[in-house]
Amino acid sequence: MNPKLGNRIWNEEIFGPVMTIKTFKTEEEEIELANETTYGLASTIYTSSSTRGLRVASSIESGGVAINSPFFPEPQTPFGGMKESGNGRELGEEGLTAYLEPKSIHIK
Repeated sequence: MNPKLGNRIWNEEIFGPVMTIKTFKTEEEEIELANETTYGLASTIYTSSSTRGLRVASSIESGGVAINSPFFPEPQTPFGGMKESGNGRELGEEGLTAYLEPKSIHIK
């Protein structure tokens, strides 16, 4: 908990059963630190205020944000990241459109 900011666990994406936890005093500090990374796959916010959680989630540059829950994508929810974590979306309607090829046909 509260790793040093220069630590690899804070600055790199981890694809395993690990959760990096950092406490904050202000929303501004939280948002700034969350957005400093070059990655943006998913984030989780734990808070006693759902209003605060929604406000902070809207400001974080991440493909998905969970509030008071570990992030786990649902099949109907688009999943994918931003920044160096992003290359489109999987799942949901947005994920399906990656496999479609639109075509216009005009008949007179």
